[in-house]
Amino acid sequence: MLWVLKNWKLVILTMSLLALFVTGIALYQKGKAAARQEAAIVSLKEDLAASERARELADAALKADQQKAAQDAIAYTELSKRKAALNDYADSLADGLHQCLSGADVDRLRDLWK
Repeated sequence: MLWVLKNWKLVILTMSLLALFVTGIALYQKGKAAARQEAAIVSLKEDLAASERARELADAALKADQQKAAQDAIAYTELSKRKAALNDYADSLADGLHQCLSGADVDRLRDLWK
């Protein structure tokens, strides 16, 4: 105790340095935590933007698929009508079962393969 009384300046200096050291470490840790939080916020904002873009693309693809399905349904209906008309025409031919292609049709088919 006598040593402390004789060297009180040294003790105060040591305590001040220790307090500054502890304060510096605490501030460093707070700054590091704040930097981590800020980086996490930036990352989350980027993820949110990417998710919104993916949702927009998915919605656009769904809309395009719906439009394509509507067009395909119309085309299928039209083809079904044409098929029915061709079947009716084939049934109406008197010699429809005897001859499938005329001579000119056979020649045109042969010309396609040349």
